[in-house]
Amino acid sequence: MKIQIIRQTLALFTQVGPESMPGTLNQFASMVARERARWTTLIKQAQINPE
Repeated sequence: MKIQIIRQTLALFTQVGPESMPGTLNQFASMVARERARWTTLIKQAQINPE
């Protein structure tokens, strides 16, 4: 069962095309903060509310 799930996951990653982003922990934290601010703004502008 686990092998099948791993194969399915690898196939999905191949289709989606993820890219690695090497860097430091601080760089990652900075990227997460930027993305959070970006998506927070977009969600508020679109008036999307959690259900």
